[in-house]
This record gives sequence, C-alpha cells and structure tokens, in this order.
Amino acid sequence: MDGASSSTTAAESRAERLATGDCGGVSPHRGRDAGGEGGKHRRAARPAFHATAADAQAAAQWADRSKYGGTLVNRGDSLADLPGLRPPARRPDLAHGNATVAADGEAARLRGRGSIKARMHEVDAPPDATCLVTMKLQLVYEEPYAGYPDADVVKSPSPVPRTVRGGVDLSVFNNGTSSIKVPWTLTIMMPPNEKFVTVFNARLTNTSADGVSMMVVSDEWQTLQPNRANAADVSFLVDASSQDFAPTNASVNGEACTLSVVSDIDAPVPELPGTPAVDEILQPVSIQNSSIIGVDGQPLNIRGINWFGFETSATMTAGLWAGSTSLTADFATVIWRMQLLGFNTVRLPFSFQVLFNIAPVSYTSACTHATNNAVRNSVVPPGITVPGGIEPPLLRSPASNALGVCNGHLPTNSIYTRFLWVIRFLVRNHFYVVLDNQLNIDSTALDDPVRWVGLWEQLLADVVADPVSKARVMVDILNEPDSRDLQWEGSTPPATDVTWYYISAMDAMHQVSPTTLYLIEGCGQNTFAMNWGDGFVTDRELIKERGLSDPNWFFQTLLEKPYLKNVIVSPHYYPPTVSKSKSHFTGEALFWRMTNSFGYLTKEGYGGHVFPVVFGEVGSHLTADNDLQMMEDMAKYLRAEEVPYDGRHSEMKNVIWWAWNANSADTGGLVTSPNWDKVHWRKIEWLIRATDMAPWYLSVGQPTE
Repeated sequence: MDGASSSTTAAESRAERLATGDCGGVSPHRGRDAGGEGGKHRRAARPAFHATAADAQAAAQWADRSKYGGTLVNRGDSLADLPGLRPPARRPDLAHGNATVAADGEAARLRGRGSIKARMHEVDAPPDATCLVTMKLQLVYEEPYAGYPDADVVKSPSPVPRTVRGGVDLSVFNNGTSSIKVPWTLTIMMPPNEKFVTVFNARLTNTSADGVSMMVVSDEWQTLQPNRANAADVSFLVDASSQDFAPTNASVNGEACTLSVVSDIDAPVPELPGTPAVDEILQPVSIQNSSIIGVDGQPLNIRGINWFGFETSATMTAGLWAGSTSLTADFATVIWRMQLLGFNTVRLPFSFQVLFNIAPVSYTSACTHATNNAVRNSVVPPGITVPGGIEPPLLRSPASNALGVCNGHLPTNSIYTRFLWVIRFLVRNHFYVVLDNQLNIDSTALDDPVRWVGLWEQLLADVVADPVSKARVMVDILNEPDSRDLQWEGSTPPATDVTWYYISAMDAMHQVSPTTLYLIEGCGQNTFAMNWGDGFVTDRELIKERGLSDPNWFFQTLLEKPYLKNVIVSPHYYPPTVSKSKSHFTGEALFWRMTNSFGYLTKEGYGGHVFPVVFGEVGSHLTADNDLQMMEDMAKYLRAEEVPYDGRHSEMKNVIWWAWNANSADTGGLVTSPNWDKVHWRKIEWLIRATDMAPWYLSVGQPTE
C-alpha cells in the first residue's frame, strides 16, 4: 500500500513538472531499463542514421570480452565517428547533456507511456494532434559487463549490457494550416536518466533525470510549413541502459504530436520458391515420452546451430559482412553450407525491441558468386576427398539473386518482416527453427511483463500463419533467466518469478497454436548448476542442502496444463573456460551433476511425466585440456554409454551448438575469423560423436591418398 502510494505521488509530481516546464536539471547518469515497443507509420523519415553492412563489420571488430562482444557496433562519440552513419547536412552547434542550461520556451504537457499496439505501431496518438513526429532508431553499440565473480560455479556466458548507445532520427511535420516559424521548441519524453551525447539540428536547452528534454530549433530552413509540406530533421545520440531508448511522447511549442516509429511491420512477407504441397506436412513436430517426433512421424534428433544477430545491431543473422563471395556473404549460401554439414535445426536469438523498433541494416551487396565446387570444398574436411562428378545436393527452396548480388531477397522494410522471412526460408529448406528471446539483451519481459506475453502471442500468430512454419518452429521462451536474477519462486509475480513468465507465456501461446513446443531453461540454482540456463533440481534434500531455488511449484503447475506434453527441458551446458567451473566437470562427478539437474526428467520424470531434453547451447573453443575432457565425458553421457550410465536417464542426443558466429568470443564459432569461411572441424567431430550428426561428406567422401 505504501509503495503504491509513493509511486502515485512520484507520477503526479512528474506530471506537474512537465506541465509547468520544470525539468529539474540535467542528469549525467545512464538510464534505467525500460520496456515498450514502438509503433508503425509508413511515411519514411530521412535516414540520418543509415547503417550498412560496413557498420556491422565494424561491430565485429570492436569488443571480444563476451559472447556478444564482437557483434556490437563500434564505439563512436559522434555520428562522424561511425562509418556509414551520416548526420544531416546542416549542423548547428552541438549540445551535450552533461551541463545544465536555461530552459527556452514552454515545456510540453506530455502524456505518459500509452499502450503500444505493434500492429498500429504508434507510440503516442493524442487526439487532435497538431503535429506528427516520425522516428527512425539505430542501435549504435551495447557495452556488456566484463568479468566473472570469483566462485566455483559461475554462470555466464550471457552478458547484460551496461550501456546501450542509440541513434534517434526525428522528422517533424506540421499538421496545421499555419506555418510554425523558427525558433520553435521540441519537447520529448525519454526513458528516465538517458544521457544525450550529441544533438544535430537543434540546441538542447534542458533535460531532466526523469526523461523530459527540451530542444530549440532555430535554423530558417526548419520552419514547419502547413499540411505536412516539409519536415524538419532533428537527430541525436543517447546513452541508455537498455535497448528501449526511444522517445515516448513529443510536442512542438507545447502542443502534443503523434509519435510513430518508421518500421513497416505489416508489410507482406515475400514469397519463397518451392512452396510445399499441404500433403508434405505430415504432422507438426511433437513429443512422445522423452523423444521428439519430427514432421515425418519418426524420432528426431535435434542437431542444431545457434546463429545470433537478431538481438543486436546486426539486425540479421550476423557475419554476412564477411568475405567477398557468396560463400560467406549470402544468407542462402550459408544455410546451404549448414545443411551440408549435417545441421537440421537453427536457433535464432532475438530481441523484441530490435524486431519492432530498430531500423534494419541492408546486406544487399555486390559479391562474387561462389561455385558449387567452392561450396563443396568448404564443407569437406582435410584428409577427405569427394570423387569428381559428385555434386552437393542443392537447397530445396533456394533464394534467387541477380547475378553478382548477395542477399537481394532479404526484406528491408522492417526487421520483423525480415525475421519472418528468415524463418520461412529455413523451414522450407527442411530445417526446424527455435525462436529464442534473449532476456539478457532484451529486458522487455521485466519492463512490461504483460506486454511481453502479448508480443510472444503476436509473433507466434504471425509465424504459424504459414503452415510449414507452424509444423517446424519451436519457442525458447526466455534465454538464461539467471542473467536477470530470476528464480523459480521469485518475489511477488511477475517480478523475478520465472514460473509466472513461463506459465503466462505458454497459457497465451497455447491459445494461438496448440501444437507448438516450448523449451524451458533452468535458473536459480547456481550453487549446483553448471552455468546459466541449467538448474532443474527438484530433489528437496539437495535444494535444502545447496540453498537452491525450488522448481517444484513450476512442475506441479505444469502437470495440470493442457500443454504439458509440449514442454522440452533445455539446459545450457558449457565447459570450464566458459562456465568457470572449478570442480565436478568430468567423470562421475559430472554425470551425477547432470542426472540430478535434468537427466532424471528423461526417465524418472516428474509426477509420472517424462520430458525430452534439448541442450539449447553447448560450445567451446575446444582447445583447453579441461574443456576437451569435459566435452568427451559429456558426449558419453548424452549417448548413455555403459561406463557413465547410471540407469536414471535416457539418451539425450539433442544439441544446439553455440554458435555459427566467428565473433563469439568465449567459444569461437563453428566457422573461423576473419572471413567466416573455414570450418572448425574438431567441433564437427564432437557433434558427430555426441549426436550422430551426419555431414554430407561422410556419405560420399573417401580418405585422401
């Protein structure tokens, strides 16, 4: 009661200061995490923050301190420092948010954060708005935390950004019938505590810690003509603490404006060649006891690869900037290589903020076409020869490009449309797809849990509208809940209660698609688990002894749900160079650890129900001795071989390797830097041993004489 009362008082105080123009001074601090999705408006703003594949390449050259370090765009203190990011031509004096300046003009009477309807994609739509502000958003870089605490078991490889630098390009239009002459005042509400770095085409006159900022626009060319006859462009860089750095309200001279994000998420997904007949979709992927059943009705081993990028400034699966030929620079050709290597599943990490709000980077570029011979050689290891005349099987539904062009097929109207297209391309080429919301990067779930559930519901509805996607797509609801300190039985729901998040999301999505499978990750058991994403111990003695978060309530609740048979247990498992484990990572100690966390669920089950296990992330450079020993023992455990077999678990040969990306610093990629062309064959060999993966070369190759 007291908490609610003080919150209301704070909100009223903020509203009063907005109305009177008291912005309270400039805050030098970075902002808090803030959720919310933007809105759609089809009028294009001038792309002052136009990003290209060159920017994504610059990102890969920046940081290597974490799993995502190399995916994030390079540091720059102004737009001029960012390759390919060009500010507007006219640049008045730059203002920075690190000094208090006098207020100039009347502050706007702004509304609070309105309900965000992604299909409308309007952030704020006050009645009788006299102006329109469209915005284009660009992720510039994210700075994750570095280092691990000094503990026996450290749960990382999932950094939470300390700083997000965002670019905001505003185009301001006058809806009225009279000109708005310069100087005029633009007042915006941002998530609290964001710090302005650079402002173009305006003078920042006041900012406050709770997010109200005022700018004076004074150049003659920025006079706003009536009836939207022209637009004035104002752009700026901000430092924030989450991907939600966009303005939430705007006004001109105290009159409220409609505020919209330029992102056409309603654009139709381009058609793909080779649309299958309905009778080829025999059944959706499903579960039978502790086995996964594929669309052909046969047991399915998940032999997967993570390919990240849709949660970062790459705005696409990363690495398409690498190399000079389609072997590495063309999405469809990379997928062909993955299939020839034996992968049947791709896990796509993503951020809702990126899908709905951020402007897409274009990867359409001139490139040299890789010959079939070049593709074949790239997926055959040294020491193996494929006889002449044997060609690698082609993709079933290849994307068509103009000669000498890579990625001409990729949608560029919004990242959301691009994401749906990528999913459809994969499933039409006989891949299964796992959609993974990266909680560590995307804080939407914590910022607005109800909206987050709705976004999952919307995304799944758009995915399953395609029948092939409906049959082959699975959902990984929350990546590594430990990254945000979630517990199985956290504080008052939702807060830190992962059970609320899982059950609420599945309740909603099951109404949309009753057949969709869900991957559930562990949490809250860091004194027992190998690393973040592990942690399913339900043994009450172990829970008490180790002080573990208790998942029993989650499993008891799940037993009563209609989607019980849709749930897959999905731990993440990394060897010591990543997990920082100092003990219990080899031999009997490792087997005991795995059995008591999740192995028992495949045979003993919970409440009479057994679960399949899919390792959502497994990875390593595979160079350190401790890593090699653990991974060798882990392979034996997954295969339930005689030596480690304890009779308490079934085979678990479902693994999604982390990651294809050569810019995964703490594991390296399945392909190597700098060109992402050469395969790390030791990793393929481990996957063959652990999961029975069957690369194409095994069926046609011969030892080189």
